[in-house]
Amino acid sequence: MATAEYRPSMWNAYAIRRLTPTHKSPVNQKRMKTLIKEIRNIFQSIEDRKISPSAYDTAWIARIPAIDNPSQPQFPQTLKWVVSNQLADGSWEEESFYFPYDRLLSTLSCVITLRIWKIEENQVQKGIDFVNRQIQQIDGGECNMPSGFVTHFSSLLREAHTLSLGIYEEAPLVKRILTTGDTEMKGDGKMDDNLPSYFLSPWEDLQDWKQIGKVCSKDGSIIGSSAFAARAFMHSGDTKCLDFINSLLGIFGEFGFGTIEALEREVVIPLPMSMIHVWDLEYSDCMDTLFLLVEYVLKYGFHRNLPRLETRFYIEHFGITNDVRFPCIRNEKYLELAKLDFNVVQTIHQKELQQVHRWWIACDFRKLKFTRERHIEIYFAVAAGMFEPEYSDCRISFTKIGCLLVVLDDLYDKSTSHEDIKLFNEEFNRWDLNKLDQIPEHIKICYMGLYNTINELGKKASKVQGRDMLQYFRKLIDYRSKALDLVCLTTRLINDTKTFKDEREFGELASAIECYMKDNVGASEEEALGHVYNVIEGGLVELNKELFMANQVPDKFRKLLLNSARTSQLFYMQVDAVNNSNLDKKDMVEKCIFQGIV
Repeated sequence: MATAEYRPSMWNAYAIRRLTPTHKSPVNQKRMKTLIKEIRNIFQSIEDRKISPSAYDTAWIARIPAIDNPSQPQFPQTLKWVVSNQLADGSWEEESFYFPYDRLLSTLSCVITLRIWKIEENQVQKGIDFVNRQIQQIDGGECNMPSGFVTHFSSLLREAHTLSLGIYEEAPLVKRILTTGDTEMKGDGKMDDNLPSYFLSPWEDLQDWKQIGKVCSKDGSIIGSSAFAARAFMHSGDTKCLDFINSLLGIFGEFGFGTIEALEREVVIPLPMSMIHVWDLEYSDCMDTLFLLVEYVLKYGFHRNLPRLETRFYIEHFGITNDVRFPCIRNEKYLELAKLDFNVVQTIHQKELQQVHRWWIACDFRKLKFTRERHIEIYFAVAAGMFEPEYSDCRISFTKIGCLLVVLDDLYDKSTSHEDIKLFNEEFNRWDLNKLDQIPEHIKICYMGLYNTINELGKKASKVQGRDMLQYFRKLIDYRSKALDLVCLTTRLINDTKTFKDEREFGELASAIECYMKDNVGASEEEALGHVYNVIEGGLVELNKELFMANQVPDKFRKLLLNSARTSQLFYMQVDAVNNSNLDKKDMVEKCIFQGIV
């Protein structure tokens, strides 16, 4: 019977030997310690809720008249904050962060609030002067204009006109905004359940504010916006909106109100979605980022997503900009530490891989023409999931055992006679070196590699455990558990889906696909594949349940089993990437082990 010839490794020995890990330098170690200290302080400040306020939101809260005395504000501390926080140029917003559209919204909102309460006329005029200067400096084009700005600002401009604030309405920006604003707001003022949330806030002529409950959350918030909650309460009198605003006092206290919508989004949604902020990115940039995230999730899902690759993806697409409004949540320090940590850990992995490579050569496995050289892929399989530095022995042991299984699989499957296999089994059962001269050279190489490696690992484990562990290592081949069986099942089946055609050419008809078509006469390959994929999906779900319920099993071992199953699904996602050269596999392995992050 003909046998398949395996392709050589995608990585040559020279490429591995020439690895010169440099990231774990004293300079990097010192910098990491500094960053850890600084970030720890940032985390501690989060507990104190040190979030930079939003002048825009605070000004809206300050407009609310007191329930028992409408001539006074319901939240006088917010009006006091507006009065106390005008900048030297007449604007309002975070001084160290300048974005023109943000400043325009915040400043005009604060100016209107002060005029409504008829106080601080000098500050009002300074604010008006700033707005007029700013709108004349902007040409009215759409470049860098954030989504929703037109609808929000057009509403404020109409209020400013009603209050006779003297805003320069002949400026190109103002003309375009007022014209565009007319088309972006519904003329009948009716509540539209399907209208995007950011269109709700600027509605001037809304006639059915009593229906605000349609978009109001249980806590009284509306799209997470304190500004819109304030407007909704003033128009509808809905006390749930007021309750929501009162609840924010526990967060912001005597300071200005922050943008809760953005705060919640930043805290809850994982990177890279947390990059998206209406003032930081253009709409197209937001969509590009969302597209990358959705594409990644759909492509890999839960059962093909390895932690180390996911970390690399997030770092590379972090796209951070220092957001002074949320300094506790996003800043360059996180990204810098993430890159340093990734590279330092990668340095450890490179040294371990070199150690595994030396072991492979020392075992003389390269002299075996029938077996596959896949120690890099096997090391990747464990390092991409159990990557922490303290699990170095686990990664190395896992890789060696995995390599031995590949060698023995090829030995039994491809390379020798039944008589030779019988001799090998006898040597294994005796577990000594007395009759090595009686077996062929390729059998001897396989046996010696197995014998020396198992003894080496057994001695290391015995030293750690304080008892003889060699007997357990020799029995690993017979170890069974439901979780391990599910890992083996899903791995075997996903392998069959990508290898059954090649195996058929060499007369091997034992794949799950072939068996299904034999048991179900008339079934097509497509039907057989569909059945196998359903079994795989069910097996993976069952594996999740089994690992979740196995509380008596150490957490790291459960993760090791889960990530082993994930690696199999990843390697056989499109082709047999274990035994064939594949650019996707090469990219994944190199990003995890070979390529540092700049």
